[in-house]
Amino acid sequence: MSKRKKRHWNALTLVAALLACLVALSMLNSIDISSVRSRDSLRLTTAPRALSTPGPDSKGTPLSLRGIPLGSQEATKDQEKLDAVPYKLWVGSYSVNNFNVDFKVPSYSGAGYLWMLWQQPLQDYLESLNLEPQKLLKPVNLIGADADTALTPVGGGPRKLADGYYYQLLSYSGQFYIDQIDFRLYPFNGVGLPIVLEAGDPEGGLDFQRFRMIPELKDSGIGAYADISGWIGTGWSFAEYRHHYATNFGAGNGEKDYSQLVFDVTYGTSVWSSFWKLLQPLAVVMAMVVLLSNIPLNLGDVRLNIPVTVLLTLVFLQQSFKNSIPDLPYLTFLDKVYIIAYGITLIGFAKTVWAGRRRFSVESLEDVAEKKIIVARLDLLDNVWPMAVILVGTLATFAAWLSSH
Repeated sequence: MSKRKKRHWNALTLVAALLACLVALSMLNSIDISSVRSRDSLRLTTAPRALSTPGPDSKGTPLSLRGIPLGSQEATKDQEKLDAVPYKLWVGSYSVNNFNVDFKVPSYSGAGYLWMLWQQPLQDYLESLNLEPQKLLKPVNLIGADADTALTPVGGGPRKLADGYYYQLLSYSGQFYIDQIDFRLYPFNGVGLPIVLEAGDPEGGLDFQRFRMIPELKDSGIGAYADISGWIGTGWSFAEYRHHYATNFGAGNGEKDYSQLVFDVTYGTSVWSSFWKLLQPLAVVMAMVVLLSNIPLNLGDVRLNIPVTVLLTLVFLQQSFKNSIPDLPYLTFLDKVYIIAYGITLIGFAKTVWAGRRRFSVESLEDVAEKKIIVARLDLLDNVWPMAVILVGTLATFAAWLSSH
């Protein structure tokens, strides 16, 4: 077959491949769906809080921050409302043990203590309705258990302290839902394990305008058994939020707002451990593609087998790390790195096939000068290949990291 016919068929093959890609992208775009957001919202209040937990998420905000902070004017009004609210409940939290983290749900099991402090007006309200103090707290992210069994009074009933405040100690235990989880930077991500407490309102009189829960920061914290195997504890946070429900629950009045507390114990991954376990094997496999050009052209079978072996190894490595994280509607940083690795491997395979065919065609040439030119070009391609792969791979990986934030 003449060179012109070969180029003609190569061009048609390239056009067909591009057309197939365009059709596939068009089809995927036509069936792609977007999620519907809830109209519920959280707003950070002006109550005392601890939100300095290290470990930024993929957007650069503190891992423990939820909702939208109040503006300056909103904060002033909220502070005035906090001072004037008739019922206040100070809540402290101490996490004793966190374990059994399951990112597939996602959830974790936790145990610890909560304590409550309140003044006489709230005590009068409780006595008028014959309510137990723990009814004021509702663990909204509790899974598979009744709140009455998750929060257990320690000792007797509430007691009055010398300063006039009433005090009640509770223990908590159960399985809790992880409401915020972001794997975009995986394997260099963090995670927060929260206890979300909302104002219990059994009689309908403890909405945000009448009842506020205030974090008691002084004695809150984490215990010696709060560490999780494979993760590094980075701290804890505690804050009050205004939870706006986009419904009136069928009561016929306006939409409801309630006070909500979030106590979050945050963890991060070890950078070096993640690198050696997940990225170092990938780097070693890709080094085989980089060194592909150092194999002599006359060993065509060996050259062709390496990209195929690398491709199968990449699939195995990717599936092994996928088993440890949940199904996600977005690509993690490591997913993007594997996409780059697949692309480089495919290009390396195509280069090997093309160079092998060129090498075979050179053998039949009678023009010695032309043969030397083609061989020199093939040698130049082999010499440039390692540097090109390293440079393109590095820049693409850096772009993948930036796009994951």
